[in-house]
Amino acid sequence: MGLNIGIDLGTTYSVVAYVDNGSAKIIQTSQDSVTTASAVYLEEDGTLTIGQEAKQEQKYHGQVATFYKRNIGSDSKDYDLENGRSYSAVDLSSIFLKELVKRVEEKMHQKVDGAVITVPAYFTDHERSNTRKAAERAGIHVLHMINEPTAAAIAYGLDKSDNKKILVYDLGGGTFDVSVAQITKDAIQIIATMGDHQLGGKDWDIAICKWAAEQFAEEYGEDFSYDKEQMDALMVDAETLKRNLTNKSQADIHVRYNGDRGKYTLTEAEFRKRTRPLVEHTGKLIRDMFAENHLSWNDIDDVILVGGSTRMTMIEDYITELQGKPALRGINADEAVALGAAITADSIAQSIQNFSLDGQVGFEISAGNKTVKDVISHSLGLIAAREENQGDVLYRTFYNEIMIPRNTATQQATMTKQFRLNSNTQDIYLTQWESESLPEESAIIGKYQTMGITPNQPFSVTYFHNPDGTVNITAE
Repeated sequence: MGLNIGIDLGTTYSVVAYVDNGSAKIIQTSQDSVTTASAVYLEEDGTLTIGQEAKQEQKYHGQVATFYKRNIGSDSKDYDLENGRSYSAVDLSSIFLKELVKRVEEKMHQKVDGAVITVPAYFTDHERSNTRKAAERAGIHVLHMINEPTAAAIAYGLDKSDNKKILVYDLGGGTFDVSVAQITKDAIQIIATMGDHQLGGKDWDIAICKWAAEQFAEEYGEDFSYDKEQMDALMVDAETLKRNLTNKSQADIHVRYNGDRGKYTLTEAEFRKRTRPLVEHTGKLIRDMFAENHLSWNDIDDVILVGGSTRMTMIEDYITELQGKPALRGINADEAVALGAAITADSIAQSIQNFSLDGQVGFEISAGNKTVKDVISHSLGLIAAREENQGDVLYRTFYNEIMIPRNTATQQATMTKQFRLNSNTQDIYLTQWESESLPEESAIIGKYQTMGITPNQPFSVTYFHNPDGTVNITAE
């Protein structure tokens, strides 16, 4: 029997774990760390390098793929690598995952049978589907995809028996999610989630690069902030500086450009000042989540910090500022998500309940003796029209009809509504959007066409959410 693993597929770093004799453990997939940089470098002759070794090449070669997870929802080939070929984010994720699993099999001397892969809670249907597509292209049997904060809550709540509401603050390299989980002796239930999949540690690195560019321009009169290759190369050193500021009051960065050299010292206080808007944006998302779900800080017992970017002292201090006490310590920010995914993989591999009834999908996972329940992170709807007669004129107004609101429990995320079509052939647009207004701005995740339907007769559309966050639609 082979391994069933959990993969925390991160924007900047990835981690793999498995369950051994009932205990979740991390698998070391890089030479000197349990984390593997999610970087891909393909040389002219096709030689593949991933991890920190690939990331270091970024200082000398512009054509190293990093942060591609942020574009996983796009199918365009935006990344040109050293071998002269262009790749999409799906291509790169597949290449990276295949090599990562190869390292796991070499390390463990076992074949990987299946994997649970984590995704940001705020990923859309297309981003989730493309993540699955990348894994399957890599030859991975995907057992399930699970939201990162949910995986962290599993790792935290597995051995907890008291009734608590915890807030999972997940700031990774490229995405931010926040969720509230209800932990009881019988269940781990996500009750609310919010996020921004274009916010993460990379944005703090960019702030450092912009600061360094300002210092260099002041000294030499040259502004390289518009030189993408130079800024990309500087990102490696910016991340190092950021890490140094977690335990130092100041740190240096060296800049070389057009034959000139500069050495600049950034204080932790200045770093906080320049990135305060980023920190406050996470606070706004927490407030929005609370407001939508009738929660407040008084309802939260504890906060756990997940994702490598939460190691910045400004994040710990901000949580203390918000809730009046520090976040829980003892939770490994880098490992919690992978450990939760491994526990989920082990549960599914042991044939935990999977069932399908009356066209609706149900799904139940156990973590130890607890059931795990999640919510959907985006509202699901379709573009509909209201018709109104004003005198002899018929006015038609289009809007986004929300079928299932976000933060609905996945087990209940099914809805059927009746509509009338105004022609026998009509397009139905499936949306993932929060507002009823401005349908032209809605995120369209599917287009379906009806044919042979009698106009103005009732027509039923059913939506239901799959356990991994992807969407199904049926009609009759």
